[in-house]
Amino acid sequence: MKFVFDIETLGWLTCFVSKEDGSILKVSHSSDYGDAFQAFLNAVFVFRQRVQEAPAVWAPFSIDLKWADDFLCFNWTISLTEHPGFLNIKIEEFTGDGQSCLGVLFDEKVSLSTLLADLYTSLDKLFSRLGFIGYKNAWEAGNFPVAEYIILKTERQQTPEMEQVKTWTDRLDSEQEINILLRS
Repeated sequence: MKFVFDIETLGWLTCFVSKEDGSILKVSHSSDYGDAFQAFLNAVFVFRQRVQEAPAVWAPFSIDLKWADDFLCFNWTISLTEHPGFLNIKIEEFTGDGQSCLGVLFDEKVSLSTLLADLYTSLDKLFSRLGFIGYKNAWEAGNFPVAEYIILKTERQQTPEMEQVKTWTDRLDSEQEINILLRS
């Protein structure tokens, strides 16, 4: 299973989910309805933090997100599973007014580490292709998610910088953050 996030056209972000059976699910969101991609990132990072802080402790927890365009709405429900390091992701399709459910498109257990790796790959490609200003111009609803990109990049490249950030009050020096962005 693989998740790819891309800005396909002006103000139009799509998540492509390559499923185990070989099919590809396409879920889109219009920037006219806000920055739901940033909301998705925020949700995934909440789960990331919970799993890192207490991987052996399980408590029911879920987040609902809405992606919308002019004709359809997609409700994402992301939940912790009983298995540490896994999330259950459910995507339901609704009519544009959000009143009538048209069906469940996706309801599967997903490895958090795989999802984070896919997010990093997508952000890296978006940053390489668009940069900060191009992202803002293309997405229209929000800025490039710099903090999430830096965190994922340091984890993927196994750099020591993030070890300095142990609590929410710790921070990296701004010059270190810029150097991380510039690394290939």
